[in-house]
Amino acid sequence: MGWKYHKAMLTGVLAIGMLVQTSTGLAKGTKEIYMHNSLKDGVYDATVVTGDEKKSAFPTYSLHVTVTVQNHTITGVSYNGAVGENATYAQQAYEEVSKAVLGKNQSTIEVDAVSGATESGDAFVEAIQEGIDRGSFVGPQMHDIVVNARGMQICFAAYDGAEGYRLYRNGKKIADLKDTAFLDTNAKQNGKKYKYSVTAIVGGVESDSSQSQTVYYLSKNKINALLNGSAGKMTFAWRKNTKADGYRIQYSTKSSFENAKTMLIRDKKLVIATVHPVSRGKTYYVRVCAYKKVKGKMYYGNWSKSKKLHINR
Repeated sequence: MGWKYHKAMLTGVLAIGMLVQTSTGLAKGTKEIYMHNSLKDGVYDATVVTGDEKKSAFPTYSLHVTVTVQNHTITGVSYNGAVGENATYAQQAYEEVSKAVLGKNQSTIEVDAVSGATESGDAFVEAIQEGIDRGSFVGPQMHDIVVNARGMQICFAAYDGAEGYRLYRNGKKIADLKDTAFLDTNAKQNGKKYKYSVTAIVGGVESDSSQSQTVYYLSKNKINALLNGSAGKMTFAWRKNTKADGYRIQYSTKSSFENAKTMLIRDKKLVIATVHPVSRGKTYYVRVCAYKKVKGKMYYGNWSKSKKLHINR
């Protein structure tokens, strides 16, 4: 088809950043370690599986990492489990990651990708994350937030022993909960950024916040016109969203949008497009939603109500 425009854990978590440019603004390959406010002194162990079973030079193995914490500072990191060729990569990663974390006590520690030993470096950061989490009282892990016409659908993992949960939006408490799901019907301002986190209440004590989830709300769109003006072509127009950076469009011969074709309209000023070829005698269903792009990450609004068109020429 061608297009033509006309563990549930509790604020301060040791969290791992994305491997690509994200809304955090991190350089590609950089990961983050968040030091929980509730982190206690101690020695914490964690094991992660790393390697590549398809590469004989780097077979999978279990990397065991021990992290020592004193006065909210990482004072020691040691490891074992790497043998053979893996030992070389593991040692290189250990030296680089240790240099980045030892003696640090800020709330967020950035760890750059280890050149030549990226997978081993990522494994070390993941293991340190798990170890620090075990020494902290961190809120439940949040799942992806779903934007719908009624607001924000928020879900998170259950926390063992929790008597309840406390949900925060943009740093302010919005609900005390017994369940692990909540529909925020007051988060529907077009183009607005919303940041959510959750805590657990255990023994009357509130945990640190979970790692937060950020989302933008974009109003539900509307298809204004849909027509078969020329042979083999379908043209449609939609309502402009002044807060959008562009639009996502889907069309299909099935009302369920199974096997739908999807395209992005990256010009936010455009509100009309023509797709071709389309098949004479068939009925097509079309829907559109707005999107916002922030530091490389896409945030999508609600799909419009679909419209259908029978192709007569």
